[in-house]
Amino acid sequence: MMIVRYCNNRGQIVDQIVLESTAYETFQEIKRQFGQADLILLKHGKEYCLI
Repeated sequence: MMIVRYCNNRGQIVDQIVLESTAYETFQEIKRQFGQADLILLKHGKEYCLI
């Protein structure tokens, strides 16, 4: 499972589940919109920050 994690304009941390095929594009779009984001791989109950 791929997750894009970011902080929205209200200061809330948001985890958006994305398809692997569109994960990087979604990550780039959110990063442009909110300034900071993390691309995370969730595997076997552990989170791996990819970017």
